[in-house]
Amino acid sequence: MQSQRVEQIKAEAVEWLVMLKDPDLDPNSPFPTRKALWTAFTEWYTQSPEHLAAFIETSEIDVAVRRIDSERVIDVEELRREPLDNVVRLGVPQTRHTRSGARTSRRRWSIAVSAVAGLLIGLTVRSSGAWPTHYTTKIGERTFVPLEDRSTMELNTRTRVVVSYGLHSRQITVLSGEAIFDVRHDAERPFRVISGDIVIQDVGTKFDVYRHPDGTTSVTVLEGIVDITTAGTSKRVGAAQSVTIASQRARTRHALFHVENLSQQEIARRLSWKAGLLTFEGETVAQAIEEVNRYNPQQLSIRDPKLATKKLGGVFGAVDLDSFVSDLEVTLGLRAVMAPDNPNVIELRLKKDDR
Repeated sequence: MQSQRVEQIKAEAVEWLVMLKDPDLDPNSPFPTRKALWTAFTEWYTQSPEHLAAFIETSEIDVAVRRIDSERVIDVEELRREPLDNVVRLGVPQTRHTRSGARTSRRRWSIAVSAVAGLLIGLTVRSSGAWPTHYTTKIGERTFVPLEDRSTMELNTRTRVVVSYGLHSRQITVLSGEAIFDVRHDAERPFRVISGDIVIQDVGTKFDVYRHPDGTTSVTVLEGIVDITTAGTSKRVGAAQSVTIASQRARTRHALFHVENLSQQEIARRLSWKAGLLTFEGETVAQAIEEVNRYNPQQLSIRDPKLATKKLGGVFGAVDLDSFVSDLEVTLGLRAVMAPDNPNVIELRLKKDDR
């Protein structure tokens, strides 16, 4: 029964992903408006951590599949129209060979070997550390990057990192934004992440690094242990074995550390950006707007300081700015207006002040 329930949740996650990604809404569906769709999805999404985990997993699979032939070089329809006489059935001995076919096969093999050799040369040059590699994500973009040592990093919106791999070192500098690192441990080549004035060194682990605009850095350990060093002070932060405490999170600036324990549900909430979502539970309007602005070219601003301290909750699409603003207008009695001096800024005002 448990396995059937898990499969059912996964199937529901796929259905929600398809509906959320569809730009056209069916007026005859149960969700005729974008707001109705997001409201219903929020109710499903917050039912249990299993729903959240299933949707994040489904979204990651969707991203991975779309990464295959991302340039749309392969014409699937053309392949389907081709005759099937060149199809080889696996497991059946092949008796028909021709000289021309052999020559063609050898030529294709030669091309393939040359391509692989070129790739290996490129990897060798990169791994020598001669040229650091820069990775950047645009506003609202997320990307997954496999590294040459089989470690990986997943970059969130507006993120810039520099990867420098040497024969005896692995170093990544986070210039801005947020990234999750899944590290293959190698005692001979320490893996270090630099963010501002702190250095994070893994002990075989998976962790998230977020360099905030104010200069602070948050490090959330998802698996294993990391050592954080700043201004001569070192702190070891890790994932506890307790079921209720899945991780620790450190926020540091200069030599000051603040470490807190996070539940599995809180970790999933903080990492819901992996599924293209933002989840708020008691954040102030100012905090929520700061987060939303990371993902959208059009920026929100607050006119009334009292409005900034109001608290909110809910699940929103990271790049669905209209739904977020619409929800605030309804729940907090706000009015959104274009800034008179900047068409890229939307001012949020209390209706009583908008006279």
